[in-house]
Amino acid sequence: MTPERWKQIEKIFFEAADLPIQERILFLEESCINDPELKQEVESLLRQEDGTETILKTLISNAVESLPQNEITDLTGTRIGAYRITGLIGQGGMAQVYKATRDDDQYQKIVAIKIIRQDVVPSLLIHRFWYERQILANLEHPYIARFLEGGTTEDRIPYFVMEYIEGEPITAYCDKHGLTIQKRLELFRQVCDAVQYAHRNLVIHRDLKPSNIMVTSEGIPKLLDFGIAKFLNPELSAAIPTTTLTSICLMTPEYASPEQVRGQPVTTATDIYSLGLLLYELLTSQRAQQFRTKSIAEIERVVCERQPEAPSSIVTSSASTTTKIGMKKSNPKKLSRKLAREVDSIVLMAIHKDPQNRYRTAVEFSDDISRYMDGLPIRARTQTWGYRAIKFVRRHKTAVASASIIALLLAGLAAVMTIQASRIAKERDRANKVTEFLVDLFEVSDPDETRGNTVTARELLDASAKKIERELGEQPEVQAALMNTMGRVYQNLGLSHTSVTLFEKALQIRKRELGEENVEIASTMDDLSSALSDAGRYSEAEAIARKSLIIRRKLHGNEHTDVAVSLDTLAVSLFLNGKYDEAEAALREALTIHQKVTGEESIEVAWSLNNLANVLRFKGKDKEAEPLYRQSLAICRNLFGNNHRETLNSMKNLGRLLLDNADYDGAEVLFSEALDLSRKVLGENHPDLANAMWNLALVMRAKKRYTDAETLLRDGLILRRKSLGNQHPKVATHLYTLGVLLVDKGDFDEAESLLSEAGLLWQKTLPPNHDNHANIFWMLGHVRMQKGNPKEAETQFRKALEIRVRALPADHPRLANLKVSLGDCLTAQGRYKEAESILVDSYRTLTVKQGMKHPDSVKAAKTLASLYTAWGKPNEAAKYQTK
Repeated sequence: MTPERWKQIEKIFFEAADLPIQERILFLEESCINDPELKQEVESLLRQEDGTETILKTLISNAVESLPQNEITDLTGTRIGAYRITGLIGQGGMAQVYKATRDDDQYQKIVAIKIIRQDVVPSLLIHRFWYERQILANLEHPYIARFLEGGTTEDRIPYFVMEYIEGEPITAYCDKHGLTIQKRLELFRQVCDAVQYAHRNLVIHRDLKPSNIMVTSEGIPKLLDFGIAKFLNPELSAAIPTTTLTSICLMTPEYASPEQVRGQPVTTATDIYSLGLLLYELLTSQRAQQFRTKSIAEIERVVCERQPEAPSSIVTSSASTTTKIGMKKSNPKKLSRKLAREVDSIVLMAIHKDPQNRYRTAVEFSDDISRYMDGLPIRARTQTWGYRAIKFVRRHKTAVASASIIALLLAGLAAVMTIQASRIAKERDRANKVTEFLVDLFEVSDPDETRGNTVTARELLDASAKKIERELGEQPEVQAALMNTMGRVYQNLGLSHTSVTLFEKALQIRKRELGEENVEIASTMDDLSSALSDAGRYSEAEAIARKSLIIRRKLHGNEHTDVAVSLDTLAVSLFLNGKYDEAEAALREALTIHQKVTGEESIEVAWSLNNLANVLRFKGKDKEAEPLYRQSLAICRNLFGNNHRETLNSMKNLGRLLLDNADYDGAEVLFSEALDLSRKVLGENHPDLANAMWNLALVMRAKKRYTDAETLLRDGLILRRKSLGNQHPKVATHLYTLGVLLVDKGDFDEAESLLSEAGLLWQKTLPPNHDNHANIFWMLGHVRMQKGNPKEAETQFRKALEIRVRALPADHPRLANLKVSLGDCLTAQGRYKEAESILVDSYRTLTVKQGMKHPDSVKAAKTLASLYTAWGKPNEAAKYQTK
């Protein structure tokens, strides 16, 4: 059959398959006039489509992929978006992948670009392509190829830009480098980590195979090609039309699971099966599922019925396999012994034909490999007391010195066996239960269920939270996982108090089920710490972040991305608690790890850069902070574009730095753009919108546009109270800033009331030595000065000074500004000599740190001039009046 003929058959088939049965006959008559053979071919495919859907679609995919390569347009040399295509990396039935380089002179970067093939792919597959793009945009993991950006060409053909991976398929890499069994298992566990991350984010890959797992020259695996992946999140999967054709499963038979071949529902167990096939091939250099003809009957028989031989049996007669994994040719029996029993059991459990009898999660699969490597009993083996005793004795040959000890040991191990068997039983249906729960939950948006009433996203979330707690008590780990996921959703919506409650419940359940030290527990602790910070409970956030960091260091060592994430989380709480030196140290360690593990342009690096710049700015190191802010913003824009919260956050922080350095126009541009984008991205009721209003108000105040500033602050205060309640530290921040503005306007009574309210709220929520307390005393001092009470003002200024002297270095600008206010107060009391000493020292600090033209330096000069004028020293006053 020629490619042209196949395209003709395919086109009619796809169009006919979307029609109701009654309309197909007329359509085929009209489309196949004078070509009965064409009609017969299409009808044959349609019959098979109705019966053995998944296998047929696989064969269609294979047919498309087998078309001659010269039929495909090569885009090398052309430009797509900001990139110039330099060569073709690979192609399949749906898309082409090209190597490209940045072509707009902004910076240099090599990327991979995936673009729909225009010659053979029907338009319906564009939906699948958009779907893949959305999946990748939601995944950020060191072992998953990163999504950078996406768009459409001038011809409206969709594409997306990915991290360029220069490496080899995992099987080829292991064989080329002669990796031992130990090294292969370690590498495979990293792949499991990536798959588990995808599953945790409700994504099933569905096409795990060696060519989709590349290993770099540094030995880092990268999971690629989510082209046929599936979202378990109904809200996201709803983006794909639900016609027959758009559910096409372009699977690879050699790595397909029985449920895929039978057209049954696909769950995370499908990926476990494919992982098992991959491990089988890594250990034996042979595929567990091999075909001669790839006929439908053969595929179904091999995948669904034929049990592969145990890996140890395969390698016994294969000396070439022993060579590839770093053993001498004469040792196939030795290799077989290494694989026998335990490794065999692990692999065969993963590729069990019944999904219920496989590992429930990728992390459970990985953990069993780890247990094997550490000499511990594995879950895949029948858990007899004798087996467990033997494993213990092998690990502790010296310690096991008498039969009585062994007898006691065996009794204890039997008890452990019973407990673990019970735990395994509880986990059995975890992945499927998640899917069932989500599908059931989202039925509330079905018109037949709602009967015309609109169900809002918030109502759906609230119903979810109640349903999780009410109906999943018998599935505690499923319940905890869903609570954790819902907690993140609430947190992203700015509903921090609800997210804290969900994270706390999830943590309690996980501790009860998993013990005190587990990767899932550390993850929930990190989430809880972040939510506690958002809720203004900074001390609690710090305590829980420290516990998470301890667990992750113990489980992963000191150079793991999860450890770096915990350091980031801890640093945020330390910063909010006013512990700036500790926060800086934690962030520098996190940044080093992220740069090493995830690369220089990852979102993790952007987070650490941004947070580190915040700390440095607050410590008065603006020159060090600015390039970090700009680097973070560039990474976020490159990864996400402008319409993303991470980009918005970087824009606002850079704007604050410009504001502090009197670049009011630059700050206004950034803050105005950030406010507009916040309204667009977050909506009108998100608490982060109030933060954007607050930032722009600061610029308006600096430009003496007091009316504009007051409008923004009062609107933001209403939003903050509504979204966060009246007891949140960020409400106090808004009260304080509005109070400062009213001092500028001369409305001292309301200003004092607002400042006092902010001070009381901060006393309840912040540590005693936090700098915000100094701010309150400082501004209350200004109010007393304006009301003509310099003695009372001095009391307030000295309270502020007492806090700042302990917290900040002697040459910090914030300390110098406070001393300027104190000097002005002393001048008003006629204590000129005392005021002079303080003001001269402060002026010197400010000019050295910020320059003579900075507004703070100018203000200090004017205060000195006022001092000398009041003191009767006009010549000295004149020196500073010219400043």
